[in-house]
Amino acid sequence: MRGDRLQGETGDSFGGKMGTMSSAEEKLRHPRPGSAIARAGAYGIDLTLLIERLRRTPEERVRDLQRAIKGMEAMRGKAPRSRRSSANAPQKGGED
Repeated sequence: MRGDRLQGETGDSFGGKMGTMSSAEEKLRHPRPGSAIARAGAYGIDLTLLIERLRRTPEERVRDLQRAIKGMEAMRGKAPRSRRSSANAPQKGGED
């Protein structure tokens, strides 16, 4: 019994790849009125994105996160520096 519950919680039974909708996906697609999931959807959270992520295997999720980290690290070097940096500070004695 506990194994069935854990299987859904870990993402192993989130269907998608086998063509069947899991109970977790069903709850996200058709939440009970007044539930936290329904309130999240009404607030504007895109529950379909959550479903998409949960359909991926843990290995796929890790790989996606690693790609995102590499992309963010690449952008970090290209971001403009703060206005307070010494390169942008006004030069003393430059005005006459």
